[in-house]
Amino acid sequence: MKKSFYCFIAIVCLNLTLLLSSCNDQKTHEHSYGNWEVVIEATCTTDGEERQVCECGNTNTQIIVKTNHNVVNGECTKCDCSKEELIEIGRRNTLLNIKQLIDLEYVLPNDLPKINSDTPFAKGSTFVGLPYSDVFMTDKYIGTDVSLYTYMTAINNPKSDIYHKTTDTSWTKPVYGTACSAWVSYCFGFDTPYSTAEYLKHPDFVQINPNEVQPCDVMLMVNSSGFGHIRIVEDVKYDENQKPIAVVICEAIKPKTVRSPKPYRLFLNEVESNGYAIYRYTKLWSVEHNPNIFYPLSNENIETIKYSDICASTGDKATIKSGEDITLNILNSDGYDKVVVTKDGELFAEYGVSEDILLTNLDEGFYEAKMYPENDHCTTSFIVCDVYATKDNNVVSFTSKYCTPISVCGCSANGGVYESTVVVPDDNLKLERYWIEV
Repeated sequence: MKKSFYCFIAIVCLNLTLLLSSCNDQKTHEHSYGNWEVVIEATCTTDGEERQVCECGNTNTQIIVKTNHNVVNGECTKCDCSKEELIEIGRRNTLLNIKQLIDLEYVLPNDLPKINSDTPFAKGSTFVGLPYSDVFMTDKYIGTDVSLYTYMTAINNPKSDIYHKTTDTSWTKPVYGTACSAWVSYCFGFDTPYSTAEYLKHPDFVQINPNEVQPCDVMLMVNSSGFGHIRIVEDVKYDENQKPIAVVICEAIKPKTVRSPKPYRLFLNEVESNGYAIYRYTKLWSVEHNPNIFYPLSNENIETIKYSDICASTGDKATIKSGEDITLNILNSDGYDKVVVTKDGELFAEYGVSEDILLTNLDEGFYEAKMYPENDHCTTSFIVCDVYATKDNNVVSFTSKYCTPISVCGCSANGGVYESTVVVPDDNLKLERYWIEV
């Protein structure tokens, strides 16, 4: 009996020793994963999956977000989705674009210039949405003339032009902003910001009965002088009998973009009394969502970037006109020795890091400023593009997509584009000179 007891104790001790040894091995082992390998390909209808494996057999997996549909004439070339299904996907993408711009929320690191007679938005206050600005007179619309990415780098830079420069129109306002028609253009994914008058004549927008209103329809009003206002419907709410009881309207008005739920009767009254007509976009199936890495939505698998220690006064990846001044703002100089500026991949100049750097009379090209020693926070870039308009009372505007300029446009007095020329960078990203004949 005594012998059996000692045998039992020995077995227990051996097991504990092996267990502790195993735990110790697990504590000292550092996983070394291989490259990500695709396990399931993503399609336009389903997410995919990729995996990386450690030599010990442990694995990491992550989702590959499904791809966009490749829609041609209302049909996807990669799947069997019906046109009705593609329309609903386009509607969802439009609503995501609306939500992205309406629900943007950030704390201002400086005082934002006043908009018309409105009180300035103070440093430290929370701003929701985008500022309103009739920038067709001098500067750039957010989402079309300047990317949302560029705007967000500017708004997070307390030294940027958006806080220290105003347009020279009849009232002061930020140099970057949005207006009613430009904002709606972004929601539908248009590369060019159409004016309200152009929406009235747009062949892909058809007038419908106000009683048939659906999400993503637009309310459009244009007066005899060609000016007006455009709104977009975000939602229509119904009672238990499927009768409409409320309409949610989103729009860009002074001082910023807003969302306004309205009782259905008030909606119909505004349509009638203010001269609005309801239009529907017949190519809703073509709309894609444009995710923004600064403010991903809950269903977006996007890595948030770190803010840079150096940023151009117009924002990272901005496009400016030839001859304009631009300042490279040094936001954090700790640990850096110098700033190296390149143009089209070749050395342009070197500077110290003790103060901001003013660059003047720049020729067209792709510029990058990098602080040394390098890290993830040390780079900013901008593009200088040389374009001309040859008619009085008209100005030059840029359009861009994913931060890359795609065209330059002459704009009419109400912001409508009357002619544009595509900008094609060569392999070295050097932009050629273009003229607009008007």
